[in-house]
Amino acid sequence: MKKTILWTGFLATAIAGTFLTAIILKNQRGDIDEAKWNLIYDIKGYEPFRNNKIEKITLRKNITSPDWAAFSDRDLVSKWEDFFNETELKFVYGTKGSGKLMNGGGMAVAVISIDGKDYSCGLWRSAAGCMMELSDRTYITNKADCPFNETYDEAIARHGITTPWD
Repeated sequence: MKKTILWTGFLATAIAGTFLTAIILKNQRGDIDEAKWNLIYDIKGYEPFRNNKIEKITLRKNITSPDWAAFSDRDLVSKWEDFFNETELKFVYGTKGSGKLMNGGGMAVAVISIDGKDYSCGLWRSAAGCMMELSDRTYITNKADCPFNETYDEAIARHGITTPWD
């Protein structure tokens, strides 16, 4: 009898522990279904992309580049707003601590300012299409490319290069 009670208690504890672990893991990754396509504002921490207009964008060709393009020109910003509103993302893998570097200096970086807060995303192209890193998690997009090169080059032509020391 004591063995039955002991095993029942052990089994109940294991089930409760598994359930709590699942809840904690779900809350850490957000409330998105990682097996489906999601919009950027469905991802935890990126909700402000839903209705807010982008105020400013700062682009870097790669993580280590000191040459930045910063702009708030409506025609350039609207290309990014369209990209974020139309692009669907699908989770590929977590990247925290992976330390990956691509193209000799890392991925391109876009810092998007909305309501005075900055949101960073890493971007690169792979054989599968345009990849995006948000909050240490990698997503594939439903787009072949993003407006990075087009807006970077035009912003440099209009405003010149910005550096971290400006």
